[in-house]
Amino acid sequence: MARTTRQPMTAAERARRRQRRAWIPAVVALAVIAIVGVVTATLVGNGLGKHVAVIPGVSHFTPKGIRNINETNSAKFDLRAVPLDTRAIQLAPDGDKKFGPYGDAYAELTFVTKSGPLSLYVGSFRVISQGGLLTRITTDTHEPDFSTMHTDLYQIANVGITKAQFGAFMKAIPVPGKHGSVFTIRVGSGTALGVPTTVSASCAGAQGCDVRTDSRLPGE
Repeated sequence: MARTTRQPMTAAERARRRQRRAWIPAVVALAVIAIVGVVTATLVGNGLGKHVAVIPGVSHFTPKGIRNINETNSAKFDLRAVPLDTRAIQLAPDGDKKFGPYGDAYAELTFVTKSGPLSLYVGSFRVISQGGLLTRITTDTHEPDFSTMHTDLYQIANVGITKAQFGAFMKAIPVPGKHGSVFTIRVGSGTALGVPTTVSASCAGAQGCDVRTDSRLPGE
């Protein structure tokens, strides 16, 4: 069988072939861009690769930040924009961290609200996170008797406890009323911190009394 000799292309044929191939890189590039776009959208939709700005001027829960909280007996939270991503304050996505008590000294918690800063002076506090969000901030202040606990309740009331709520609490305290009482009663709730905060009080006779607050953030 005779072997067919391939004839060289003419200049016109070479030009047409170059034109047919010229669209290939552009189509491949568009396909790559489309794939990258789909992958990126999926990652962002799942919360991956999403940039979260670290909030300045508030407490951060790095080893250095935790040392600073314990050395100064103080912490600061910005509750003007909630839910609060734990990455913004460098807090573990799921956890329950307790600070205090600090002996005879109170811990100062400052909450930055839309109405301005508001401080609570407490014995200890917990910072609770779940699913990548800060979900709760709770406090507990122990006092030896009702009279000192009563003072704590007055300053804790600035979370938004009304006079009516406080009056109802005082009436609900069982006989003998003050010294030596044994009870656990919800004082009331308020939103002065920007999130719902419940205050409760309990006394166990000679074992002393406790005032507790529970601030619940969106996302719990």
